[in-house]
Amino acid sequence: MTLILTSCTDEDGDRRFAGDPLPTEDRIASTSTLAPVAVASPSTPIAGNFASPETLLLPGDAPNQVYFWSGSQVWQLDSAEQAAHRFRPEETGNELAFVASPSGDRVAVLVDLEPAGGAGLSLLILDSEGRETRRVRVPTGTSLASPVASPVPIGRDRAPIVDWAADTREILVLVDDGTLFVVPPEGNPRPVRVAGPDVKLLWVTWSSDGTAIASLQQSAGPQSPVRLFVSPVGDVPTDPTLAAPARPDGTVTGMAWLPDGSGLLFTEARYVNAEVEGGDLFRVAPTGQNRGLVASAGRFGPAASITNFLASPDGLAVAYTVFVPSPDGPLFHSLWVQSLESGAAVQVPLESNWKVTDLWWTVEGLVWRTATGANSGDDAASEGEFSLWRWGGENDPVRLYQFGGNASTPIASPAATPVS
Repeated sequence: MTLILTSCTDEDGDRRFAGDPLPTEDRIASTSTLAPVAVASPSTPIAGNFASPETLLLPGDAPNQVYFWSGSQVWQLDSAEQAAHRFRPEETGNELAFVASPSGDRVAVLVDLEPAGGAGLSLLILDSEGRETRRVRVPTGTSLASPVASPVPIGRDRAPIVDWAADTREILVLVDDGTLFVVPPEGNPRPVRVAGPDVKLLWVTWSSDGTAIASLQQSAGPQSPVRLFVSPVGDVPTDPTLAAPARPDGTVTGMAWLPDGSGLLFTEARYVNAEVEGGDLFRVAPTGQNRGLVASAGRFGPAASITNFLASPDGLAVAYTVFVPSPDGPLFHSLWVQSLESGAAVQVPLESNWKVTDLWWTVEGLVWRTATGANSGDDAASEGEFSLWRWGGENDPVRLYQFGGNASTPIASPAATPVS
């Protein structure tokens, strides 16, 4: 995962566009024609040198499949064929959370098959064609009536969360009553504890080898900081390690493992007058050592924040979004891709007056979702009009799919907010 953005509305509207022809020539204006802006232009790297943007944007090992929420349903996009459709066509149960395997060939979907009867939750394992290969009952006494997009914003009530360990093929399931389960490739789910009884689990995720669980935890009380812990998993229980924050007024707003499990990326903000402000991107070892700054949001303006981020599958780059303050709340600013080795970064060209809500890496480049309205206060990223775009760095970004609106509408060149 990565972390931090959400979403649910008219199901008929979602299906209506599934078979519509998709635009294949809908492109953002070439970066060479962009007007100069105060931050680095999309064609100009910063803080280092690399041959071209595609060296960052084309990871060596990444899937073609993208799985995303559309309304209350899981949908699938084939990035190469530019075709999107509902992943589970049958009308059976509420879909609550999902996770794709790192290779994209399997998907785990947490569903409430009988929401009216309160029968509980089931974890469905499906192949990339949507065929069910396994069904596991998740033991919980709480039935969930409405889906919650995964990941969820910090500060929201607990939501169902699922995460996949790449090497061991085990799956983590966090249900809304705070119980955390490990679902092995065979056998029944087993409970696992990574936090005390008075601590709220906000997010959990496996390391790629399945040997450790990273979690975001928050104790009760006003301005209680969110902390990042790493809990080794094995036959002998080991106390969790506090990995972040490092300063007393800091609070962690998002985290994700690096693909090889050697460390974690996380964003850390601070409390200012009882409000969370800012958010820089850091990396840290699972032991809590070797902490380092990856990207400072301060270069985009006072109280700017890095919000959503995702490391490339080869671990060489990270994509992240930037929001800046406005009278109406955080305002989307820009999308960047940065080398985790040299620190060189390039701004991704975007359509105007839209916000980026989700990120995925594919073998053909970075894919992102844009939703109407630039203000992040509207978390309904999968409702209403949205588009999925891909950029490989060499040519212009291409729109892969659009739900709602007019797909033939010309796209304006991106306009960035000046750095103060």
